[in-house]
Amino acid sequence: GTASLSDSQSLTTALRYYNNQALEPRMAHLSAPDLLKSPMLNRLTIQRDAALTYRLQPKQLDGIDLIAQLYYSEININDEANAKDYGDRKQITRGVRLENRSELFTYSPAAHVFTYGVEAYHQKQIPKGLIRGFPPAEINFASGWLQDEITLRELPVTLLAGSRFDSYKNSRIGFADKEAKNWSTRGAITIDPTDWLMLFG
Repeated sequence: GTASLSDSQSLTTALRYYNNQALEPRMAHLSAPDLLKSPMLNRLTIQRDAALTYRLQPKQLDGIDLIAQLYYSEININDEANAKDYGDRKQITRGVRLENRSELFTYSPAAHVFTYGVEAYHQKQIPKGLIRGFPPAEINFASGWLQDEITLRELPVTLLAGSRFDSYKNSRIGFADKEAKNWSTRGAITIDPTDWLMLFG
């Protein structure tokens, strides 16, 4: 559902519920004939997602098209092969995302659309029961990005250049923490000389 707070502001709420009951092999990743030896188990999966999104888009300001989002996800998976062989795990994700688009030099020979933002989330896994294939664990993730889309007015050409930074860290009991950081860059060009032809690379 979306509520219009004003001509330039809106607030959107999204809720999602998922429920699945299945009879599956405990070790579903095995190939035959080992898969046939894997005991069957009853698996119940319930997922609940919620997101709250705020958008600010003033008509008189080309530099602001802002989206701010808070989100939450909870997945509960319960496995039961028999009365003595059962387990369940809960995975919880809490995150926030901010992104803005700015249109600059709109009426110049080279119009720019800058897209930039940040995102961060924390994820936690909580196991119970006797099946312990999924240990207690946590993940912290953060990223930031910037992209410039340049439209040339005199030529049927659009140029795109972007860069993104990601930071990832996970931890679990009995193992050393793992951490990774990485820059990613991209470039693209679009040529559309006629109404029926577009080349992209």
